[in-house]
Amino acid sequence: MATVRKVFETNTFGMMVGIQAVLPTFRARPSGLRKDVNTSPLSSSR
Repeated sequence: MATVRKVFETNTFGMMVGIQAVLPTFRARPSGLRKDVNTSPLSSSR
């Protein structure tokens, strides 16, 4: 269970930190491109 918790916290809080880091830049630009990166095999767009 400790491993599951660690993976969950890494994925959840890591994403939150990443979003908080780039959000000011996104808001400052009136337009642009965004690239989604997903490593989950269950959400493949193929």
